[in-house]
Amino acid sequence: MTEDLIKTLLYQSESDTLDFKRDQYPLAGADSEAKSELVKDVVAYANAWKTSDAHILIGVDENPGGKANVVGVTNHLDDAALQQLVNSKTNRPVRFHYSAITVEGNQVGIITIDHKQDRPIFLDKNFGKLRKDVVYVKRSSSTAEADPDEIAEMGEARAEAAIAIPTLTMEFGNLKSRKGLGTSIGRTSVLLVDPPPPPSNPVAEAQAKVLKAMLQNDKIMKSFDSLGDISKMLSPMGRFRPKPEEIRRYHEEVARFSSVALVIRNTGCITATGVRVEISGQKYEGFEVRDAHDAPQQPTGFPHVQLATFRSSIEVAIHDNEWRAVVDVGRLQPKAEHWTDADLYIAATVPVTVQATARVYADNLSQPVELPLEIRLQTEERIYKPSQQEDE
Repeated sequence: MTEDLIKTLLYQSESDTLDFKRDQYPLAGADSEAKSELVKDVVAYANAWKTSDAHILIGVDENPGGKANVVGVTNHLDDAALQQLVNSKTNRPVRFHYSAITVEGNQVGIITIDHKQDRPIFLDKNFGKLRKDVVYVKRSSSTAEADPDEIAEMGEARAEAAIAIPTLTMEFGNLKSRKGLGTSIGRTSVLLVDPPPPPSNPVAEAQAKVLKAMLQNDKIMKSFDSLGDISKMLSPMGRFRPKPEEIRRYHEEVARFSSVALVIRNTGCITATGVRVEISGQKYEGFEVRDAHDAPQQPTGFPHVQLATFRSSIEVAIHDNEWRAVVDVGRLQPKAEHWTDADLYIAATVPVTVQATARVYADNLSQPVELPLEIRLQTEERIYKPSQQEDE
């Protein structure tokens, strides 16, 4: 959405592809009735009989017969939260997004509802002023309830479209059991902490002081047999022992990180080509996400079998204010599913709920399929016991 396009829309009248809102929709802290107005507008535009994308301009006051007035907004909606609000209430995903732009020196919010939708779209339960199973549709500048004939025509159009395009979905999954976990998951990050200090032991403290003095004495140190010194550094398997801090760092990461795979399915009757999945979300304090390449790795000489490092089909990139995970699937035949060959690794140092958006692209889809994702992370502290950890 460009400023030039916004300026063009300002001269148009409200219709089944355009609406002006002077004030921002209430979201944070609002009750269900207030939020239902936003849901109703998005769903109604999604169900509209339109030939182009629809736009709701927020911070713009309608001026019938003339150019609309840009008054601006003081705050913007969070796209991930908006996606979660709408798509958690509807029978199927609505394709839309929220963006912000400066027009005539004022901040304007834009909700863009994609032209192509999998209609009819309705709520699967009552919410605020909205009733379940009712198909709200935008007609010109007003919102109405679709009649049975209109709903039937939407269903026929959907059936015809389903013949020509693939139907793609994505969810989290367990790679070992090959079980889908849905689009909302919960995990616990274990934080290893130091045990409480032992009670004072004067004899042990005196012995430690003597040993420290010996280690700082060059004459004593030179008297040690060099071969004996080297043998002390070697493990029973003949390899160098990792440093204690390396062992602890490894155990801390293993305890903190959880893994989850992704599964992409083609539930339609048409082969999807060039399938690609992009998951994006904002950075949260204390939240970490990695791919298999950066998963916790055993330090050299660790007394367990060293796992091989390989390149995962999931690639994670961290930007200034956003993280992004990308999966290239390629060709996906009808009724087939694709599992990532390695997991996505997630962790937190504080309890956090992460909202993200998955976009599933394909060469023979005109628009990506958008799915809201949620990752709930709790934390739990456990005492770090070096000897016990090394034996596990």
